[in-house]
Amino acid sequence: MPPTTIADPVITVRALIEDNWVAGNLTANLTPTVTAGWYNRDRDIAQFLVTVTPNPELEASAYLGSAGPGARWEGTLDLNIWASPKVFTTGNQQALARKLVYEARQEVDRIIRVKQTSVSGYTTLRIVSRRPLPDASENPTVFRWLCEVEYGWIELAA
Repeated sequence: MPPTTIADPVITVRALIEDNWVAGNLTANLTPTVTAGWYNRDRDIAQFLVTVTPNPELEASAYLGSAGPGARWEGTLDLNIWASPKVFTTGNQQALARKLVYEARQEVDRIIRVKQTSVSGYTTLRIVSRRPLPDASENPTVFRWLCEVEYGWIELAA
């Protein structure tokens, strides 16, 4: 995990999304629940979520900068955007849920892109991959986008 001088990346990304979400940027004008949890498979619950979970591996490389020697640390987070068709009570629920997840992914992209340089202590914060992962085994289909968020910081030698 990051040193105590750097904010926890899961909490940091969650706060960025919660604090900067603009519901009006989505056709449905909705705000998701942002959590470190996971999608609840209970089919009777209407869910629109953004989940942020860490990948345990961190990589370090040598760093020599103007402030002195140290290590450059990098890691990734999985950011999942979920929507169940039950979020909508009218219309083509499947199509609306698919569109909601896509628009939510665009909103997350916007937030990270605009705020990536304003996060104290981090030298890197960006989305490096995105892919849709609808779960057709669920009935009705649960729509999901998985985004990989890369983060990094420099820790100077004492």
